[in-house]
This record gives sequence, C-alpha cells and structure tokens, in this order.
Amino acid sequence: MSEIIPQTGPWWKGKVFDTFEPRPGSGGPFRGRVRSLSEVVPGVPALTDEAIGWLAHLHRKVGFGGTWAKTDVPHESWDDRSFTPSGNFARYDFSWNMWSLASMAQATPAWREVYGEVLGFMSDRYLEYWALYEWLEYQGDDPNRENYPPEWQAWIPPGLAGKYNMTGWAGNGSGGFEFDPDPVRGGGQNLMYKGYLDFALSLYGYVTGDDKYDRPFDVVYDEDHRFRYDHRELNELIARQWRESWPGIACEAGKIFPLCNLLTGTAVRLFDVMHGTTLLTPFHNWNRYARRHYHPVDADTGRITTTTSIYDPVVDVTMNEPGQQSAGIYASMAWHAIGLDRPTAERMYDGMIHQFFCEQKDGTAFLSPVAGMEIDSNAATGLGAACALELGDLETYSALRGWMENNYEPTWDDEHGEFSLGFGLSERWPRGQYNGWVMPAFTLSNPGDWRDLHVNPNTAKFLEPTLEGVDYPTVRVRQAYYTATNRTLNVSVTSADRHALGRPTSLTVSNLIDQATYQVLLDGKQVDGAAPRGGRIEVTTTVGPHTLIVRQV
Repeated sequence: MSEIIPQTGPWWKGKVFDTFEPRPGSGGPFRGRVRSLSEVVPGVPALTDEAIGWLAHLHRKVGFGGTWAKTDVPHESWDDRSFTPSGNFARYDFSWNMWSLASMAQATPAWREVYGEVLGFMSDRYLEYWALYEWLEYQGDDPNRENYPPEWQAWIPPGLAGKYNMTGWAGNGSGGFEFDPDPVRGGGQNLMYKGYLDFALSLYGYVTGDDKYDRPFDVVYDEDHRFRYDHRELNELIARQWRESWPGIACEAGKIFPLCNLLTGTAVRLFDVMHGTTLLTPFHNWNRYARRHYHPVDADTGRITTTTSIYDPVVDVTMNEPGQQSAGIYASMAWHAIGLDRPTAERMYDGMIHQFFCEQKDGTAFLSPVAGMEIDSNAATGLGAACALELGDLETYSALRGWMENNYEPTWDDEHGEFSLGFGLSERWPRGQYNGWVMPAFTLSNPGDWRDLHVNPNTAKFLEPTLEGVDYPTVRVRQAYYTATNRTLNVSVTSADRHALGRPTSLTVSNLIDQATYQVLLDGKQVDGAAPRGGRIEVTTTVGPHTLIVRQV
C-alpha cells in the first residue's frame, strides 16, 4: 500500500515527486514515497497534509463533548491561557480556529459532514456560560486596575494609569453606561461576544446549509439569565447598532475595536449570502469611516502605516501612536478586510511587511510584534503568512513559512494522525489559540480561497453531488470537489491509521439524479453496475489512498 507525500516547502507549485526525503522532524502519518499519480486528482483543490492532521485534532477535541454551562468545566484542551489579559477566554480557541476550518471547507466543498460536526459543537458552546460569562461578571471598573503590571501600560492611555480598565475587562456598566445583563444586546456594546457568536453561526450555516440557528435559541448565563434570539434577529441587531454608531460597535464598555468590527462584517456577509438579505449595508458606512479615521493611507507610499487598535469615545483616545502599532493588529485587520475591502487589505498588508518584516540570514523571516523589536510574534507571523499566500506574495510566504517550520515545533502525532504546532511549550495539549492564528498558513490551499468565501461564495454545493458516509477519522478526505463544466465529482482519500490499511470501507455519493447515467472510476478503473438509487451511489473500497471520480455522462 503506497503512502502520501507530505506537502512541504513550496507546496503551492503542485508538484508530485517520485522520491522524497522528509525534512528533519517532519515525521507524520503521511510521510513516504508517492508511487502512483492515481492517489490525487490533478488540477483539483486539495487539503495539505497539515490541514488533514489539524482537522483530525479539532475533531478529537469536540469529540470529548460536554457543555459549557456555569456548573461545567470545559475540557482542558480548550485554550483559556493565551493572550492574557485580553484574550485568555476559551471561546477564542473556537474563533481563531474557524479561520482554518473555513479555508479547509472551501477547498473540499463536496464533503461537509466533519466540518459541520466541529462547527456545530463550537456554535452550541458559544451560547453557554463559559463563552459569555465576563459580560455579566466583570461589572463596573476593574478593582485591580491600580495594580496592573508595567507591561500592560502600553494599552493604557497616557495620564490614565490606575484609572483605566485594561482590555479584557468587559466593564459592563462603567464609563457612564448602564449595566445591561443581555450579552447579545450588550447596551449597544459587547461586540467581542455577539460579533464572534455571529461568525460562528454564519460559518456553520454557510458550510453545512443547516438552518438550525434560524430558529430561536437561548443564550444562557444561568437559569435566571436566559436571552432568546434567532440568527436573523442577531444580524438585524448588529446592523441597527452599526447605524446608530458610525465609529463602530464597542467591544468593552466604551472601547471600539476596529478588528472586531471587521470580523463581524465577514459574519454578516455570510449571513446575507445564505439568506438573501442586505444587512451588511451599514457596515460599509462604518468601513468608510474607518478608512478615514482608523487606518488612513499614507499619501506618499500608498501603504497603511498607522492603524488603530482601540478607539474610546468616552475619553476621546485613539490608540494609534507609533509605539502602539502592532503587527498582530495589521495581520488580523488585513485578513478580515480581504473579502470585504481588498484594496484596504493590500495596503494594510504592505504596511505590515514594511514595518515588521525581519529577514534572517538563512532567508527565513518573522514579523516582530512592534517595529524595531527583533523578536518573533507568532500570531502575527502565522496570520501574516496566510495573508501573504492569500494575496499571492509567495516569496514572503515562503520566508515566513520557513521560519515557522524551523521554530514553531511542527508535530505529527502518529497515534492519532494529527498535526499541530507545539511552540516549544511542552504542554499536554497543543495551545489552541496560538495554533488558530498560525494554522491558516498551513491549511490554505490556494491564493484567493479566503476572499472567494466572501466574494464568490459556493452555495451551489448543496445541490451538487456530495461525498458522505466517510469512516472518519480512519479515512481522511484530501479532495472533494465538483467541477460543473464536466459534471464530475473528484474525490481522493487517504488514511493515517496504518493498522487499518486494507480494511473494507465504503464511500457514498449523494445528490445524484436517479434517471441519469454516471461513470464511476475508483483508482482509474471502471466500477461496473454503479447506478444511483434514491440519488445515491455507494462504492466499496479499502482503507488507504484512493481516488473516486463520479461523472455524469
């Protein structure tokens, strides 16, 4: 039984090698030697080995199950430790990892069942206590704000040390705002919850076509604090709050984060795609305001070299001073602008590379957290690399990718067939939030895929032939793509379970036409007698690398 070559180095060139010497430490269940071109379908989008392995890891994490009610304890694999004090909430393990899930689902639109399982778990947990608790518990001013450590002071406006709440403190009811127990309404604020909730629900709907969140659901703090919404109400609320505040919807009391407004724009865009609405319209008003006030273009260079992390209208402070320019903000702003305002994304990306790109003697490079600081910011380097690939800047991508491969501890878990990045932390579970920021650079299949999710969304997939019933995770899907021009479903599968190789399994294709005639090829050989019944064809095969082509003739 042949094995699949890991796609290492400049994998975007699409080469298939006859021999392969793995890079030191690459390991992994897919390493080895490609012996047959029939193991992939040429010219069709494919998941990278890293994508296949990371999806398996996320699938195993959600497989632990459990709820996130107030009396529960989320499984220890969900990261509530990273980016203290502003991001050390387990829900962000969901949020950042939805980027790679979205890119993977975009590459294999004809196979959706596992993505739906993972995204469905994440979306359901977003409605529960551990995803929203701080809005009700971090009320008023932070009683510890006089004791903030020196390293937090860069996020405190000048002259307000000891009198200003650090990001991460919701401050519900502070700054002259009334306390609002509803984390969705949030007194016109709390976008750090409702915007990210909307992104989860919208992505789930776009990937699966399931309208479950169009029906009423409860956002639950505890049995005495339940708030009923549906997905449309949520998006109408966001649109109304944008119209009421052109500077943007605040995340914490008084603090407007342009990044969160951009991310929420992608969520509302996907809702509009699936529902035929135009609720994104007020976002464009905000985006016009943001281009003028938060990240204006430098007239001499055409770049964006000044961006805003926070605007606080209560104290009239804009966090955009030179020492407050952060590569992570540039990378995340560019990433979310790509599908909504590509010119701004390109200018933001150019400004990021100009200020933070640190090339090394070996040709690799990283992005520093702030200009002139010769240390690596793994979040900025990872998502910056994804921006480089998405925008087609393959030279920069290669340099950043090389740094990550050399320094972020790429790890293959042979027992579970999983890929992750260890970052030298020696922890029991891969750090979810760090991996979330970096993994899109490993999972994105082709330049433009992230933008297409927003600009050219694939909604025809729900009516086209679809791969189902995969014995996952024993069988892993690399390709599942329907080509409408020749009416062909292209599939390739592999496995990370060496002990299961050769064991019987089957692949099912649905959404077929019973009266139509189909040619079915398994590993290039005709499968006789394969005719759809009830719109489905089941093909018997074995665990291992295979291609399946189903073509209407």
